[in-house]
Amino acid sequence: MRAGMKARWLSAGGAMSAILASLCCLGPVLLSAAGMAGIGAFSFFENYRPLLIAVTVFTLVVAFVLVYQKSKSTCPDGSCRIEPSGRRSRAAVWAATLVAAVSIAYPYLRGTAYDRVHSAARPSVKQMEIEVRGMTCVGCNANVESAAQSVDGVIRARADFRLNSVTVEFDPAEATVEQIVDRISATTVYRAFMPDSTSNKPR
Repeated sequence: MRAGMKARWLSAGGAMSAILASLCCLGPVLLSAAGMAGIGAFSFFENYRPLLIAVTVFTLVVAFVLVYQKSKSTCPDGSCRIEPSGRRSRAAVWAATLVAAVSIAYPYLRGTAYDRVHSAARPSVKQMEIEVRGMTCVGCNANVESAAQSVDGVIRARADFRLNSVTVEFDPAEATVEQIVDRISATTVYRAFMPDSTSNKPR
């Protein structure tokens, strides 16, 4: 197999690994946008996120080496010349790198983008902090936020796995805290608690 073809396959694999690494965040958002349930199913991938990112980096590095190293080609008269891989192979590697970079960075960028899109304030907005147990990474934040935002009337949700909580802004005329807590617990692998309840106290 030629170096250029190998590089294309490696770069495609790297991009796929990056997408899988961020599927714990991308999956819930896509399902929520489509009005579908099953947000918690993607939390499986967050356990393997570091490994998948490492695979992505390794495969893309190897792909870059293959497309930018000069290879020898034998001529009919027995001589040989050194030539680099084709432009298409290099373009494919760069495209895969861009996809990988966006996918890996998505969990850290989505909150900012969401705030910009949903910045319009409503006259009767209520803010509530809800305890959520079981979150361990940025991917967990995305799962909890997507679950909360899937409730009609929720304007914004900002989760923080370090604080074991999610701060929700919602219209009390359309949504209740109970609905938000139930949705998080029912559609994710995490457990949400009603504020000020006895079960909400740290153990």
